[in-house]
Amino acid sequence: MNKSLPEWVEKYKNPGFESKKIGIEYYMYKRTSRWDKENKKAVKVTEEYIDVVTPNGIKLRKQRLDESKVAQNHIGHTLSTL
Repeated sequence: MNKSLPEWVEKYKNPGFESKKIGIEYYMYKRTSRWDKENKKAVKVTEEYIDVVTPNGIKLRKQRLDESKVAQNHIGHTLSTL
């Protein structure tokens, strides 16, 4: 079975990353491999979800703010991030 990716997804293909089609969208993941001593072969390990790949590029996910890095004033409004 041929699982070729569209050209606009292939152009983001780099070592250490993998694109997967799920439903109608393509998703980018960071991946690596590790050696399985018992089976004596490399095993693919998906480390991290990056985001959706579109014809316009990769939608970078919004970084979640660490609460310890957010300074708030006395009424709870965010003043700035450190």
